Amino acid sequence: MDAAGRKRKVPAVLTAMGMVPAAGAALFAGRIVYESTFVTCQRGLQMVGFALLHSTSGILGLLALLLGLLWVIAIVVVAAYRRTWMSPSQMLLIGIVALSFGLLAVPYGHWKLLTVKICGIERVIRAIGQVIPS
Repeated sequence: MDAAGRKRKVPAVLTAMGMVPAAGAALFAGRIVYESTFVTCQRGLQMVGFALLHSTSGILGLLALLLGLLWVIAIVVVAAYRRTWMSPSQMLLIGIVALSFGLLAVPYGHWKLLTVKICGIERVIRAIGQVIPS
């Protein structure tokens, strides 16, 4: 507690500033995971993110991801400077940004393996046009 008897807090305006980048990062990561799993299951192997990153929405998604990282750094620095904890909503936004980075860090090969386990080998064989000898 400070001299006035109030608990120090991280400014609420920082929470508002983090909502847009966190939402954008989550949408961007969700789209990449969607292409890596469901689209691969339905249409075969993909060049994941190629069309997305060659459009405005992909560029905005990457920008939101980077702004989310900068926001996380800023909020941690402010909380450390003020020697206080972040609010639950700020922790949630930090978790969303961290989860977005975590999902994007998973290699496409792991998503393909998950697709084979869920959808079956038939879709993968049809996608690459080969027949596995029995």
